[in-house]
Amino acid sequence: MIEYILASGSPRRKEILTQVGISFKVMVSDAEEVFSHSEPEQIVEELARLKCMDVAGKIIASETDYLPKNDSVIYVIGADTMVSVDGLPLGKPKDKADAFNMIKMIEGREHIVSTGVSIAKITGNEKTGFYIEAVKSFCENSSVIVNNMSDEEINEYISTNEPYDKAGSYAIQGIFAKYIKGIRGDYYNIVGFPICRFLNEIKDIA
Repeated sequence: MIEYILASGSPRRKEILTQVGISFKVMVSDAEEVFSHSEPEQIVEELARLKCMDVAGKIIASETDYLPKNDSVIYVIGADTMVSVDGLPLGKPKDKADAFNMIKMIEGREHIVSTGVSIAKITGNEKTGFYIEAVKSFCENSSVIVNNMSDEEINEYISTNEPYDKAGSYAIQGIFAKYIKGIRGDYYNIVGFPICRFLNEIKDIA
């Protein structure tokens, strides 16, 4: 029996997994998001692994309401997405002014969206115990080109609720779509989860 655990509360990631027919449970990691790297690609991969291993460890130690079934294979999925401009990471905005400044940085030019994904494969049973058999981590990058935007257009956008739980202060699949001039790479990576790459990478530890 194969089970999937998403170590993230992101509604976008839930939607993407559901869209392709993957059934999963959600166990949000409460690990403090600290990192040692400085490059966006390395940061997101490190944070994805941190979330993944936090939840995987709790499953193995039975420190959660979720209890694995005997002889089941469990894949714990951690993910983290970051927008960067010229190597400068842009996280989620703190407030309206922060959202304005972020969009001002990305309007009229190209920027990078990096999503780190970490997969932990848990196997075992109640008699022998559960253990992590393998871990696979990777980062997927996509480029987004944003059209020129006036300050009035930026203020109109940040007056909606859309920017405030999104890396880089925008949602490509939402209202902000009208300002997207083009993309290079995986659209779903920009939304928050590179589903095609994930399904290819998980084969290596299946």
